[in-house]
Amino acid sequence: MYNFYVMDGKKLIDYKPKKKHYASAIIRFSEKMGCLNEMSNEKFLTAYRDKFKQYLYLLIKFISNAFDSGESYTKEEIEEWFYLISGVNDMVECLTPNEFMQMFPIAKDYDGEKYEVKDYFYCIEYISQMDINKPIGQENGPEFLMEYWNWDINMYMCTWMGIVNRMHQAHGGRDITEEFFESQGVHFTTYHEEDGYMVNNVTGERHKVLKPQKNLKKLFSV
Repeated sequence: MYNFYVMDGKKLIDYKPKKKHYASAIIRFSEKMGCLNEMSNEKFLTAYRDKFKQYLYLLIKFISNAFDSGESYTKEEIEEWFYLISGVNDMVECLTPNEFMQMFPIAKDYDGEKYEVKDYFYCIEYISQMDINKPIGQENGPEFLMEYWNWDINMYMCTWMGIVNRMHQAHGGRDITEEFFESQGVHFTTYHEEDGYMVNNVTGERHKVLKPQKNLKKLFSV
């Protein structure tokens, strides 16, 4: 999304919308359309293609800005967030890769090979394996979003993973990251700062943490 600039006297102030702005925009959009809850994604897309894409854009930006991973949500609230991201993913799957690229252009980062991360070329190569004028589809939706390279989508997918993790915990699971690493034989530790030691969360083993020694420069010799 383009940055906005607000006039303050003769100065331009860099203005970036926050969650309240996206929330207000979504409410206005829903009130204007009026019948969103009565239409399937397919009917919505067929009847109001541009509106469909506008609504999807707002939802993705809202979710990334509104969900707080440090917030203490109730189980019902987490389920509502999960329902929302599931709906957004369903909408993404209705679009073609070409339409999605117009909404969220691939970030122009070209040094991914150097740092062994995704970049523009990686994303283009991935999309080249698809028909860019056919819907992304349910079978490709999650992977497409994971492989895509755009900072808005990166933020959305980080939020998406956070919500999925909280949903897993709300239904009796543990932190997904901890479960994964433990399945690979890697145990998490807890650092007790006051006592200065680390404790293995599984085995209970303790390891003293040595504080770094400050090396004093030798200013003169005797």
